[in-house]
Amino acid sequence: MCMYKREDGSCAYRSCAAVTEYCVEGPCDDEVLTNADRIRAMSDEELGAFLGDWAERHLCWIMDGSGEALAWLQQPAEEG
Repeated sequence: MCMYKREDGSCAYRSCAAVTEYCVEGPCDDEVLTNADRIRAMSDEELGAFLGDWAERHLCWIMDGSGEALAWLQQPAEEG
């Protein structure tokens, strides 16, 4: 999963006008993916399964308005 991969396979993070680098399916060495980045990279099927599971465990975050869901989205993603 790479948040910088373009449709043509090039890397928006490492490429410039003079040089085209191709995505290595990141994350890049100096890149820390957040939980939100991982969600954005999911297929529709993965997202549907994730949302069902996540809602069962964390719906109280949304209901109480405490901002915990936003804090979680901005945390570095755990592997796996």
